[in-house]
Amino acid sequence: MKIRIRWRDANFGESEQRIYRDTSPMDPQALPAPIGSVGAGVTEFIDANVVDQTTYYYRLSAIVDGQEYVDDEFEVLADDTLALYKGVWLISLAAWGDVRVEQYDPANTEHIAWPDRFGLTAGSILIDNYKKETTGRVDTGSVVGGVIPAGGPGYEFYLFGDNRSDYYSEAEMDLEFQDAQGTTLAVLRMARDGAYNQGLWYGTDFNSLTKAPQNGDGSYEMTAGWLRFDNDGFSFTVDEVNVGSRYNDSFRFDVPGGLADFAQINVPYTRAYEYETSGSGSRTYCYLELLRLRLLLGFGVSVDTQADQTTLTWEESVPSSVQQVRVYRDTSPLEPDNLPAPLTTLAGGVGTYVDTVPDGTVNYFYALGLVGPSGEQELSEVEMAVYSDLSSGLVAWYTMDAISGGVIADEMGAYPATLVNGTVVPGKAGDAVAFDPNAPTYAETSQRVPHGGTAITVAVWARLHNPTKSNGNWVLSQRSDPDDNAQQEWQFNNNSDSGEDSMAFWISDDSGAGYQFRHTTDTIPANEWVHWVGTYDGTDIKVYKDGVLLGSTRAPGVTLSSGAGAMTMGVRAILDPETAYTAGAPGNTDGDLDDVRLYDRALTATEVQALYGLHA
Repeated sequence: MKIRIRWRDANFGESEQRIYRDTSPMDPQALPAPIGSVGAGVTEFIDANVVDQTTYYYRLSAIVDGQEYVDDEFEVLADDTLALYKGVWLISLAAWGDVRVEQYDPANTEHIAWPDRFGLTAGSILIDNYKKETTGRVDTGSVVGGVIPAGGPGYEFYLFGDNRSDYYSEAEMDLEFQDAQGTTLAVLRMARDGAYNQGLWYGTDFNSLTKAPQNGDGSYEMTAGWLRFDNDGFSFTVDEVNVGSRYNDSFRFDVPGGLADFAQINVPYTRAYEYETSGSGSRTYCYLELLRLRLLLGFGVSVDTQADQTTLTWEESVPSSVQQVRVYRDTSPLEPDNLPAPLTTLAGGVGTYVDTVPDGTVNYFYALGLVGPSGEQELSEVEMAVYSDLSSGLVAWYTMDAISGGVIADEMGAYPATLVNGTVVPGKAGDAVAFDPNAPTYAETSQRVPHGGTAITVAVWARLHNPTKSNGNWVLSQRSDPDDNAQQEWQFNNNSDSGEDSMAFWISDDSGAGYQFRHTTDTIPANEWVHWVGTYDGTDIKVYKDGVLLGSTRAPGVTLSSGAGAMTMGVRAILDPETAYTAGAPGNTDGDLDDVRLYDRALTATEVQALYGLHA
């Protein structure tokens, strides 16, 4: 089984993104080796090396200008009874409520230059008090009791403060980091620290503060940098580019009890006060800005599909930041800019929704929309495709994404296939196996893969390099008797000896009588992925190409033979292994195979279309 991680690109200008995983919570300061890395702009990683019923912890990081930024941790239970997905949200909140203090001079353009890569906008300013070269007393006033509902591990702020004056000016800001019930977990104070200086203090409350370190000669220290949060505490990272040689230095505070429940910032007091009667260049700043963040909420979604019912269950890492959750559904992939009306709108923290689907064989796509405190919506990057009955009757399934020690894993668990001379290549979905007729390359199970007796479905994505090769390409087949070269239960192949390069699906009974459907005028494009499905329902043999029925042959009442032969990929199974599996043998496949499935029932036309739609 696999866990797919998807996230949204925050456009930080990253050069690399790393994925970390462990079976216990990870220390962001002492991470294990990454399990993988992807380039800029990539927003998905498939972890194929997982064990059922094991809880995994993941962290993602971005490398920006040579520095690694590690995101918040989330956990996933690997459970092969559920289609389990894990995704993340990206959300950028603006200012709201009574906490914003407008600039004294709206036309002022003399703020320092903020880093472009964070995509800042004026709307993200939460507190902005600014005065410069005033005469007489100017007081912007204070904010008391203001609450910024923008908390949670993963948030990032820009904090700025400056007292370029003597004792007659003050820039002050008190911040309380609270849980959703208003309990203070930690505090931070920015205030005057002697003439011309600005200082930072931190602690669990304002009665037990620790002075943060400073760098400089004791004068003109200012505060400028990034305030970041995680489950364990918060850190301040100085913006040395914009503050020069004198500044409040970087520090970290591991909060007793952690900040996992951090949900809001209370602002009991902030003001910018200036009283200057002489001199020049005096100014005061008191500035707090919410930056765009990369990962805010780890959003785990499990999908449990039963007859005519789909249950979505999710977990919100910071429920206090979720005002509503909108559930969307469609029969085709959802477009973020063209969403249908939501099925329902739920309050934040509900965490589950049961959808009664009108047809269990229809291909449904789900997405979840998170509505933040200011009314903006972020669409879940986890798009759940639910194919209600496509797991019913699935006996063997080879995704080609889990190959280890020369064995192709069967996702259903019972019928792994030994791979000989195989090469893993990019597939239609994840990986595929390239079959070389001159190696030769083949895969074979150690035992027979059972069918339904009077019903069967065989499906495969195939990219044939030479559809017109002599003796054709025997893509999939199964012998009924390992000692009888002339007897097979079924086979999926194309045979171009008569000038045709179409695909045929054969079945046979215990007497050796064979039945097939072949479309005599259809052709197979070279070097292109094509989805092939062959079915028998007790009456008709059918072949589908890319979800479309090519045709059928009547064969009522056939009971497929049932012996002890192996199922093979890439070679002609009706021949003895000693003669069949040799270089240049008749029927050796020249091409790539992906997503091989065998069912003990006949899929309907609607289900075949849904199966094709998985990777179309």
